[in-house]
Amino acid sequence: MADKVNLITAQEAAKILRQNKPDKIYLLVRSKCLSGFKCGKRWLIDEDSVYKYCLLYTSDAADDRIS
Repeated sequence: MADKVNLITAQEAAKILRQNKPDKIYLLVRSKCLSGFKCGKRWLIDEDSVYKYCLLYTSDAADDRIS
């Protein structure tokens, strides 16, 4: 059986990455830094890819998941 993927909205991903607007999230998905896709008008992002991005490129946002 395949692993379950937790999907979050671009707004939720922006909050985790401490961005004011989800525009940066759209760019990160398009550049393949985050895993996600557009479903209708809504972008859905793989939550694990957001935290992996945090671990690679930031230190503060990654601490939120650990604590």
